[in-house]
Amino acid sequence: MASDYPSTVDTFPAVSPSTPMDQSGSEHDLLHNDLADGIIAVQETLGVNPAGAHATVADRLDELDVGGAVNIATTEPLSPDPGVFFLDLDSAPPADSYLDLGNAGAAKTVNINDADVQKLVLNSTSCAITLTGDPASGFVRRWELHLTHDATTNARAATWPADVEWVSGTAPTLANTANLVVVITFTTRSDGIHFGRFHGPYLL
Repeated sequence: MASDYPSTVDTFPAVSPSTPMDQSGSEHDLLHNDLADGIIAVQETLGVNPAGAHATVADRLDELDVGGAVNIATTEPLSPDPGVFFLDLDSAPPADSYLDLGNAGAAKTVNINDADVQKLVLNSTSCAITLTGDPASGFVRRWELHLTHDATTNARAATWPADVEWVSGTAPTLANTANLVVVITFTTRSDGIHFGRFHGPYLL
């Protein structure tokens, strides 16, 4: 038979090992040809250089083929198997959240769950920073703190709790430069230990 794809999905009779090869409606040669017609119809629909109206598989393949900006993001599992996911070729990956905490004052508590990236402006000689919001047992959280000198050239410094660990034991410092920024990346474990690594300084 000629394939009805893509207008409709083709149907083929079911056969079993005991079905005679020449049984009416299930003749081996006819089934073979019908399946071949179906495969050819799929190939013709996709094409060797797919194009379409972006509502088809062909169009999405075409976008990939020409190097278009296609975002691949995982969503809910297809089944109870946690290793199987949808591929969403249209939606953008989720962006990291950002929170401007404003001026720190002499003491500031930062909840690491409030945003993936948080900005804190040091506007006093010394600020005691406290970190809260440890992840649940068995998990870690990776987040950033953009530690910023205020618009003055006065001396600014931060003090950290004992559960913050720095590379080589050295905490970041800010020069007495207006609007200077140090970007600190933290990995926080469920046991409350924060491993910090800093980059910069950057002058905005």
